[in-house]
Amino acid sequence: MSFVHLHNHSHYSILEGLPKPKDYVAKAKELGMPAVALTDTSNIHGCHEFFKECKKEDITPIMGTEILVESSLDPNLNHKLVMLAKNLQWYQNIIALTSKASLENAGKTSKISMEDVKKYSEHTMALSGPITGEIPYYILCGKSDEQIVAKIKEYQDIFWEEDFYLELIYHDDIPKQNVVTDKLIELNKNYGIPVVAANNCYYVDPEDAKTQDVIQALGTGHELENPDRKTLINGNYSFLDEENMQMLFWFLPEALNNTVKIAEKVSMEIETGGILIPTFELPQKDQETYERALQIEDNNEEYTLWGFSDLEDKTRGPVLKKLDSSEWYLRYLSFKGLNWRYDYGLSESEIFMLIQKMDKPSLDKKLTETSPEELKALSLIYYSDKKKEFLDTLEQKQQDYIERLEYELVVIHEMGFDAYFLIVADYINWARDEDIPVWPGRWSAAGSIMAFLSGITDIDPMEYDLLFERFLNPARISMPDIDTDFADNERDRVVEYCRNKYGSDKVAQICTFGTFAARAAVKDVGRVMWVPFQEMNELVKLIPEKPGTKLKWALEDSFEFNAAYNENPKYKDIINNALKIEGNVRQLWVHACAVIIAPEPMTNFTALQHPPKDAEAIVTQYSADPLEDLGLLKMDFLWLRNLTIIKRAQKIIKNNKWDDFDILKINLEDQKVFDVFAAWDTTWVFQFESDGMRKYLKDLKPNVFEDLIAMVSLYRPGPLAYIPNFIERKYGREEIKYMTDDLHDIMIEAGYTEEIIEEQKDKLEADLKQILDVSYGIAVYQEQLMFIVQYMAGFSLGEADLLRRWVGKKKIEVVEALKKEFIIRSESYKEYKPEVSRYIYEEMIQPAANYSFNKSHAACYAFIAYQTAYLKAYYQTEFLTSIMVSDEENMERIVMEVWECQFKGIEVLPPSVDESLKHFTYIDDDNVRFGLKAIKWIWDGPINRILATREELGKSFESLEEFIEQCWTEVINKRSLEALIMSWAMDTLWDRAAMFKSIPDMIKFCKKDEKKKQTSQIWLFDDSDEFEDILELVETSPFSFEETLAWEKEMIWFSVSGHALDGLGRYCMRRSNNVKKLKISMQDLLEMDKKENPDKYLSEAEKLKKIEDDIKNKAPKPERPKDEVIQAVWVVNDVRKIVTKTWKPMMFLKCDGFDYEFEVVIFPKDVEKYQDKLDVDKIVIVNGWLQINFEYGRKTVQARDIKIASISQVREQAEDLWLMDGRKRLMSIQANEKVTQDETNNSEKQWSDNKEFDKKLDKKISEHKIEPEGQVIDNVVRDEIMHEKQKYVVEIPSNAKKEDLHELKSFLHEIDSGNIEVYILLKGQEIFTKISVSDIESITDWEQSMWY
Repeated sequence: MSFVHLHNHSHYSILEGLPKPKDYVAKAKELGMPAVALTDTSNIHGCHEFFKECKKEDITPIMGTEILVESSLDPNLNHKLVMLAKNLQWYQNIIALTSKASLENAGKTSKISMEDVKKYSEHTMALSGPITGEIPYYILCGKSDEQIVAKIKEYQDIFWEEDFYLELIYHDDIPKQNVVTDKLIELNKNYGIPVVAANNCYYVDPEDAKTQDVIQALGTGHELENPDRKTLINGNYSFLDEENMQMLFWFLPEALNNTVKIAEKVSMEIETGGILIPTFELPQKDQETYERALQIEDNNEEYTLWGFSDLEDKTRGPVLKKLDSSEWYLRYLSFKGLNWRYDYGLSESEIFMLIQKMDKPSLDKKLTETSPEELKALSLIYYSDKKKEFLDTLEQKQQDYIERLEYELVVIHEMGFDAYFLIVADYINWARDEDIPVWPGRWSAAGSIMAFLSGITDIDPMEYDLLFERFLNPARISMPDIDTDFADNERDRVVEYCRNKYGSDKVAQICTFGTFAARAAVKDVGRVMWVPFQEMNELVKLIPEKPGTKLKWALEDSFEFNAAYNENPKYKDIINNALKIEGNVRQLWVHACAVIIAPEPMTNFTALQHPPKDAEAIVTQYSADPLEDLGLLKMDFLWLRNLTIIKRAQKIIKNNKWDDFDILKINLEDQKVFDVFAAWDTTWVFQFESDGMRKYLKDLKPNVFEDLIAMVSLYRPGPLAYIPNFIERKYGREEIKYMTDDLHDIMIEAGYTEEIIEEQKDKLEADLKQILDVSYGIAVYQEQLMFIVQYMAGFSLGEADLLRRWVGKKKIEVVEALKKEFIIRSESYKEYKPEVSRYIYEEMIQPAANYSFNKSHAACYAFIAYQTAYLKAYYQTEFLTSIMVSDEENMERIVMEVWECQFKGIEVLPPSVDESLKHFTYIDDDNVRFGLKAIKWIWDGPINRILATREELGKSFESLEEFIEQCWTEVINKRSLEALIMSWAMDTLWDRAAMFKSIPDMIKFCKKDEKKKQTSQIWLFDDSDEFEDILELVETSPFSFEETLAWEKEMIWFSVSGHALDGLGRYCMRRSNNVKKLKISMQDLLEMDKKENPDKYLSEAEKLKKIEDDIKNKAPKPERPKDEVIQAVWVVNDVRKIVTKTWKPMMFLKCDGFDYEFEVVIFPKDVEKYQDKLDVDKIVIVNGWLQINFEYGRKTVQARDIKIASISQVREQAEDLWLMDGRKRLMSIQANEKVTQDETNNSEKQWSDNKEFDKKLDKKISEHKIEPEGQVIDNVVRDEIMHEKQKYVVEIPSNAKKEDLHELKSFLHEIDSGNIEVYILLKGQEIFTKISVSDIESITDWEQSMWY
């Protein structure tokens, strides 16, 4: 082989190159090339991935980049230069240059200067680059040979003559490229300057040219047909084989041979799979403590301090092991933590004693070959006699805790992770000291008592049987992974702390790449091919929405998508191109949470850069996987809003009630807290908010913390099905059996006697009861699986963890091999019969390995949930205030939270210049106020002025004049005054309407006061009326209730004064009819529907059986359920208009009834009639058909008759008819869900349809000129529904005749039309009949009688 490609762009040349690095490697392997290069544009994103692929295929990796260098001729130009590394040391020069190019040109084109090239060029090689290189530019500018050679000499002086090459490329599509190449060849011949042949590849195979063009068009934002865009479509930029390159350069073999010479200079070796943890420097105070401890040892004081009496020990030399600072400090934090967490009351000398280890031999074999039992034994041999004596004075539980700690510390030290845990403990404890809330522990780290004692986690693993081996398994050495959550508004402070401690050059956030997903790939290809947006939307809708869907799978799984691909040449072209770009890099992002802390400057490992459109942040050019493969320490700094909410709630409590408590030390057995869960009052309780979760809580009524841990673990796909069993077993309504009936039958069939079966039952209960009783016999946690295989088969916990992991991978041969091992070891270890161990493996271990949850993680989730429930139980007003502050930018959630407050009897007051703070303000246990920040048009300046003035006065404002005089023009301007007045914030100072009318007078008064303050006097003879000396407000009538609500909604997005239906409860009931289903929860409605229409819920097999039985028994056709007609009064919350597939308009109204919510749909026939009259806050009296969609959880009324009125008109009518009452309209999630069918039945009986009353109301409506009624819509329109139509497919058998199809068509026309679209499946193709029917029972009957 005499050629190697040295200039190749992958998809990391973002939106330029098409192949992935592995594609180039695979092609090089296929063509027999010994080496291949990767030279992406201004980055090294793909180099590590490329290196790994090359090593796997035994190909030499040539790692480099195509970088931009400032022009020596034109300051506005940059030239491309290809740089290649000979080895790792000199690859780091390329890393440095790439970093410098980005970091020093934030927001601009990444580039370097020639001085930079000189500084970092040692032992790198360079090619002169494509036509945009500096040497080609000299040629195109008409420079003389002397000038060109002088410039080449400049490059040769930098890279050495033998390492700088003129790059020869033949691309006929580039104007003057051949002129440049011919000139370079001439220079080679005349001056002996080395040359190399290249093809500057952007794709692998010639047929990929169009797809690369698509990528490039996406990058430039143009369509393919745009003649002015940059394109490579007219040239061949593929990965040519040696034969094709020889055809191009047959006359210059040196150019081909030099590529191989360059490859032979390369020897790239990068260490991977190691662990690179930074050295941890002890804090100054602890460094002094460490040195004091060492001094005690050096002075032999330990013999008196710790009671060594045998002088022979002293003469034999040191008996204590000298611990390095990292091991010593981790032990110090851990033993010191015994005082913090458990109140052991250890003195410093006792802590020193516990820290020390005897100088005994360490492991005599590999750690991975050492069992946990051997490691525990090892930890005990380090005990001194004095330490043993001291431990004997402690309670057994305390001794157990210390023994567990010593075991963990030994494992951590033998793994080499002391510094890792010190780093984590350091930034977590720093955050705590800075009052930054920290998550109690994610994933399996909570299983470590060392982590608990050192402050990394806040869950006691001993209390809840959490396993250390699930976190750190000696049999599987890998870097620990502790994700840490901080309060969402303070996470960046922790990152900055790490930068300051370890050096800004050693700490960086990680980049990540946005790639083309299946739908996006198709849509983007269609866009550059100039396919209409709507048409592409319809095409991508055919791709299944499942997460992780690939186009290849979509073509197999979706008949419609496959049909579009095969039947439409345009779509086929789009999808073929999309298949090639799917998974390619589209853009660079900043990883949401990952941070690297390196032991050396980051540029020793990867280049750095600014992410797009962010001149401040710095990210690595490698993503997480390459960095972890290099062994670098990756920390995930996440954020959790709930931590901020908890902290803020505690601050409110402390400021108002002087209650200062540690949320980490609250009683976890508080029945009042469990009452919150038992009453399923868990709105805003972490992880327990969902409707489904609350439904189970209603039945479970948790009363111990373990119940919460279990629910966190069970409420997920898979184990969800076990929740009813869990509940039944908790209350003894279902027996917990370890020798199940099925297992008993299996053993009987195998010929075992009852005596043997009873013996096996006793063994199972002895082993499994202690493991599974806490979860009522259900294997909920991964830790339980580990205990099962340990207790039954003698596996070590390390082996048990490996078994759990491998079974979860679902590889059949592995699963079977492990089953065989479990059965054999169970028999030899505990004499379990094979049938028993096989049953436990297949029915418990194997299923649970797929769904069981990490108990450590679940316990941490449950702890946060318990904390939020605790605040809700004891400080609900403070807790809700904190939540509203957190959500103040999200009005949808604020509305829900206000409802929650109302339901709890807490009044949410409007903003007030006298009481409100900047954010939502706790007033007392019964009242919360909107903050001033909630008011539209009021920014920080006016808010800060109002708050500062109030603080200076030490009281609230006594009058409007005082408010104006004190706040001045920072607040007193037209916009601010309008906002404050109309949001109710100034209602304590004067009438709202009068102030609103008098805004100009208030501004004049302010100007007078300002001038007075400036001159300290008023000119005696100044009779100008420019300034008002006395504030007199305009007299006017107060705002109506409707105007008040409208203005509040405008100013603070919420009507604090009340709801449009307040006081209209009686009116709404008298005007409504048959609305009980609107008041019943969807869950209860579903249960009712299952009882009323059981056939709808049969399985497919049961439905088919029923059809057969009905045909056989000639059962009458069931009647179609009649539509329920209802009538009710509602206020419109939202109006949405859409256009149907037939281009007809429809309207959807989101409405509030007095005690329920729902939607109204208005079909095309009536839209024109109502669209100009319907608006938000209008009150409508609607008569229509009720539709309940259980799939989407929606209640919809299909309107047939509508009356429209304003709020004021309806309130006036209600007053005239003596129907106003004092009830407020209250709508909360709990209130709505707790409405029962009995309650609604009672209201129906009380307020049944009263025709005489309706007539009187109609007369009143007519008198007040309320909007006209609508008309009854016809049956066809009535059957249109708001959700997508249903579908039924008639399968046409192969023996069907043409006449059968005609008969089917005639039969379908006889069925009442409806919303079920009928398709036929003919020869594998679905065809729409263009007929929609109301039910399918008659069709299935017809099919049975015709063909089956």
